[in-house]
Amino acid sequence: MLRIRTIKPDFFTSESVLDLSPLARLLFIGLWTEADREGRLRWRPKTWKYRFLPADNCQILDVVDELLAGDKPSIVRYAHGGADYAYIPGFPKHQVINNRETNSTLPPPPDYEPPPPPEEKPKTRGNRRKPKFDPIKHLIEGADDGDKT
Repeated sequence: MLRIRTIKPDFFTSESVLDLSPLARLLFIGLWTEADREGRLRWRPKTWKYRFLPADNCQILDVVDELLAGDKPSIVRYAHGGADYAYIPGFPKHQVINNRETNSTLPPPPDYEPPPPPEEKPKTRGNRRKPKFDPIKHLIEGADDGDKT
């Protein structure tokens, strides 16, 4: 199931992203929609080609290899129970996950450490600024607007 994800403006100037070809960048963004809330997805390069790069004349495995390469790969491939999977390192850090999205049903990668829970923000209830004119105070204390009658 594909999901709605966000792209932060600094994505386009990230050094690790700038090292990728334009097709690898596009595939990387597409994989975000494929990933579950933990950044995990099934390893399906042929499906990714048809889903995210259908009109592009490219070898999908060459594009995927770009995402797997380097000291800090964009995606990491792993196997579990005879099936292949991938995960996107740092995914929960960079995506705001919808609360209604179900928990991952895919196995975690080896040596996986869940990210720390996000900090809870204090809840506010709308705009709490004091109004400039308080009619109740005006009636009780009288007019104090410099008007001498």
